[in-house]
Amino acid sequence: MGNIHASNSIKKTENYWILDSGATDHVCTSLSAFNTYKSITLVQISLPNGQNIFAKNSGTIVFNLKFYLNDVLYIPQFAFNLISTSKLCSNLNCNLIFSSINGVIQDTQTKERIGLVDARAGLYVF
Repeated sequence: MGNIHASNSIKKTENYWILDSGATDHVCTSLSAFNTYKSITLVQISLPNGQNIFAKNSGTIVFNLKFYLNDVLYIPQFAFNLISTSKLCSNLNCNLIFSSINGVIQDTQTKERIGLVDARAGLYVF
C-alpha cells in the first residue's frame, strides 16, 4: 500500500476515494459502500507504519455503469478509501490523465470519460 499524506482539507469519510499509484489493491473503509461482498481467505496488509492488519471481506463497488471496482478489500482500520491505479487501469482497460487541477479516467477504446477526480492537498480524490 502506498503512503497517504493528507492535510486537514481532506477528512476521513466513506465518500472520498484517493487514487494511489503505490496501492496494490483497492481498499474501502465502509461495508455499506459495497454493492456486493463476500468472505475471503484472510489477506495480510502491511501498513506504512510497519503494522500488519487483515482483510476478511472483498467485493464490488459501483460508481456508475462504466466505472466500478472489483475485488475491493474491506479494511475499516484505514483512514481513507483507496483506488489502486494499476488495478483500475488493468481491470477497466482505461487511461488516467492527470493535470494540476484534476485527473480524468478515460476508456481506452472509446476515449469516453468515465470518471473525474479532483487534485486536492497533493492527492487525486474522487
